Amino acid sequence: MWNNLKKIAWNWRGVVFTVPSATGLILAIRLLGWLQPLEWTTLDLFFRLRPLEPTDERIVIVGMEEKDIQKLKQWPISDRDLARLIEKIKAQKPRVIGLDIYRDIPVEPGHEELIEVFKTTPNLIGIEKVIGDQFYSTIDPPPVLEKLGQISSSDLILDGDGVLRRAFLFPMAPGKESLPSLGLAVALKYLEKDKIVPVASDDGGWMKLGKTVFYPFNSNDGGYRNADAGGYQTLLNYRGSAQSFQKISFTDVLEGNFEPNLMRDRIVLIGSQATSIKDYFSTPHSQSLSITPALTFGVEIQANLASQILSTVLNNRPLIKVLPDYLEDLWIALWVVVPAIWAWKWRKTKNLLKLCVAILIGTSVAIALLIGISYVAFLNSWWLPLAPTLLALGCSSVLVTNFVYISQLQEYNLYLEHEVESRIQDLRETYRELKAAQDKILVKEKLAALGTLVAGVSHELKNPLHFIQNFASLSVNLANELRETISDRDRCCEIEVLDNINEISSNLSENLVEIKDHSKRANAIVQTMLPHPDGVTSERTPTDINALLDSAIKLVLYSQQGKYTNFPIHLEKNYDRSIPQIELFDRELSRSLINILDNAYYAVYQKAQLVEGFRPLILVETENLKESVKIVIRDNGAGIPEDIIDKIFDPFFTTKPQREGTGLGLSIAHDLIVNKNRGAIELDTQIGSYTKFVILLQKNQ
Repeated sequence: MWNNLKKIAWNWRGVVFTVPSATGLILAIRLLGWLQPLEWTTLDLFFRLRPLEPTDERIVIVGMEEKDIQKLKQWPISDRDLARLIEKIKAQKPRVIGLDIYRDIPVEPGHEELIEVFKTTPNLIGIEKVIGDQFYSTIDPPPVLEKLGQISSSDLILDGDGVLRRAFLFPMAPGKESLPSLGLAVALKYLEKDKIVPVASDDGGWMKLGKTVFYPFNSNDGGYRNADAGGYQTLLNYRGSAQSFQKISFTDVLEGNFEPNLMRDRIVLIGSQATSIKDYFSTPHSQSLSITPALTFGVEIQANLASQILSTVLNNRPLIKVLPDYLEDLWIALWVVVPAIWAWKWRKTKNLLKLCVAILIGTSVAIALLIGISYVAFLNSWWLPLAPTLLALGCSSVLVTNFVYISQLQEYNLYLEHEVESRIQDLRETYRELKAAQDKILVKEKLAALGTLVAGVSHELKNPLHFIQNFASLSVNLANELRETISDRDRCCEIEVLDNINEISSNLSENLVEIKDHSKRANAIVQTMLPHPDGVTSERTPTDINALLDSAIKLVLYSQQGKYTNFPIHLEKNYDRSIPQIELFDRELSRSLINILDNAYYAVYQKAQLVEGFRPLILVETENLKESVKIVIRDNGAGIPEDIIDKIFDPFFTTKPQREGTGLGLSIAHDLIVNKNRGAIELDTQIGSYTKFVILLQKNQ
């Protein structure tokens, strides 16, 4: 199983390398927060691309516009005018009124009138700024509304790029009681009529309205990394750009210029919509490169929050949802795998342009599919990590493309190396064949010349031998006739002379028989050593290896004793008598054995000249092996130097003095044993100790 896994890993090594590398790189960059601006930008883009939702009829905004300030000639608006405004709105019988204007100090004239309106308007909710920082201090609520418990928070939270994407449900400041934000407060007041009140959820005690649990924002939700998640926050699901709610100006309300039932049973939010007051913010709908950004006023932010809560609870409009961190990581890894597999499948493409086009097309399709899936998911209120996934996908494509290209270069390099090695091997083989052919031609040429010479010598030797045999036979016959003639005593000499003649004739006959036998043996030896003068090639014949060795030994001893007189040599023979006859070229093998024995004799003779008291020894052994016959010829001569061992079987290579050797003996022996008789010959030697030749002859040839 492990081997199969290693094989699969190797076959898909590009994917195995790319996926962890690209995924790890993007996740590390994302963890550092470097991709946060890109993720915010994609979220903003999806908000702008999403179809606008219908106006939420449950909310009406009464806004203080620039024309109202010009007409009233005052900002902040006086307490009297504010009291009149609230009274006009109360007459419409709204379900709840949210006052998104600070009223911590009196603005005369009419302060007492405003206090009375506050006391008599139980569905009115004011604001205070709960959280202070180095830029903005806290702002107290209207004292009367604080005593009545009709206070909410106006605090908002901006992202690092100045865009408002989150909202407080409950901002929390040290030492202060937790207050709902204005948007949440008016929504809760609105839902009281429907008998929907907040309760704690079973899975953590979070705020639950109806069937909806409002889970708090976490610091790593969606594209955020290490964001400030203080308080109880939620992601804002904007209904659309600014101007998404019914609006009416201050002066129109004061003058009664609106429909009679415009505010009945609705949420009415009172706030600033004048740019000079600077109560506006950047939202996802404000981010546009083509037109001047449309800013969203604070009262509209609270309206969006209230609408989000009401729509979620009453209309099942989903909140913005995000995946858990581990699922986001898996989602990114999945889109790393897709282009990696696609690109790796094209790794066998040799055409680089075709490879790049195929990978580019696959990557483009994957990008389009990823964007499409992410956008459809956002339409269903899921915020998927698009920016890091796109980067991971692109990184995967680049890495696997480079890996494929590098793999192709490596494979091509290996192919070239293999081809070069193959060509080198072919050249080496060709060289060996040429060298072998050259050696064969050289040996054949030399052997041909030697054969011609030997044929002539053979012919010249055979003629005297024939004469010796013929005259020996004739002499035997004459000796026999002489004995027959003198056998008749009456016709011959005296008895003593006759006996002497008979003894001499008997000795003569015996000598002639010996001469005839030895001449036949000499003729046989010549026939064995030399080719027939008529050029007829020999054939395989059943051969007794031990007998053949004996014949070769005797010939060498006779010839060497005639050459080196008074040189006694000790010869040991250890024959395996179980060796059967085997078919081989006996003449060629005999020549080979004679050449090897001759060299052994010469080696011990040379050592004897140098070492006093040396006892020359030649050992000849045979052994019957399972499939072959082994012949060992060992001498205790001076051995062969290591630097010439490789040359010992080369033609015309010799260590003998000039005119004492031709350098053909061992070369011919090697050729006749290995090539002619399909055997093997090995050399083992040690300087100063011995030289051993081992011959192996196959039984079945």
